[in-house]
Amino acid sequence: MMYVMIKGKPAKSTKIFNLSVEGYDLPDLMVRWLGEILYLFEGEHKLVTGVDVNAVSHSRVDATLETVSFNANLHEILCEIKAVTFHQIEVVKKDNRWEARIIFDL
Repeated sequence: MMYVMIKGKPAKSTKIFNLSVEGYDLPDLMVRWLGEILYLFEGEHKLVTGVDVNAVSHSRVDATLETVSFNANLHEILCEIKAVTFHQIEVVKKDNRWEARIIFDL
């Protein structure tokens, strides 16, 4: 799950960040989840390098994220996402896994 396509070496120092998000239903939860991660880049200048989902329900997700600080000397932005949208969003459980389709505003 990546909101900004980055080319470059990963930073050496990582920080752990706990993220809990609530939504009205699965599509709303997905948009809010992705929006929070997008905010980490836009507002906090953090890149998410790893995600460990601790719990998921139809209205909440709790996860631990591994982040690094964005460094223009190490990272090159290839494509930046402007917004997470509800346009044609789909979140479904198939067999024992979840699948999602989401369209981003570039």
